[in-house]
Amino acid sequence: RAMLASLLVLALLATMSGASAAHGGGTPQLSDVPAGPFRLFVWTSPEPWRAGGEAHVTVAVTSIDAAGQTIPVEGATISIELMPAGAPERAIVLAATPVAGAGAGFYEGDTSLSQAGEWDVSVKVSAAAGAGDAGFVYQVMPGSQINWLLWLGGALAVLAVVGYFGTRRIKPSPA
Repeated sequence: RAMLASLLVLALLATMSGASAAHGGGTPQLSDVPAGPFRLFVWTSPEPWRAGGEAHVTVAVTSIDAAGQTIPVEGATISIELMPAGAPERAIVLAATPVAGAGAGFYEGDTSLSQAGEWDVSVKVSAAAGAGDAGFVYQVMPGSQINWLLWLGGALAVLAVVGYFGTRRIKPSPA
């Protein structure tokens, strides 16, 4: 029974880890890039983005004060535009929201991308100090044809059955 309980806990953790890993952090795309009076840092997750899957963008906005210190920018308006190469009519514009609990200057946005290929990603920031933008190109991969979560669940079910029957004691037959 302990083995079965352990396998169920592992299955639960495996299904929850994808959802919790999606917010905040990720793969760096821009690092300390000038955007008007600001400096932008941008991360994407999951890695890689796939057609039909979630695309998450985290943005950190900073500026340099009069003393030369880097400070986070609060209360900024951040828009993230994702446009498939050669198809500006299919652009997606996200209004990034402040990240709760991450400290000042962090914003994020989520969407789903409809097609594989090259996408232009532009981050626009506007605040009291001014406005600026920066961007990068991201290669979106084709959607996954394999449902890994289904395969994982099936494998865990087989292991649970094998573990159950493997731990049963065989009574010796009377002679």
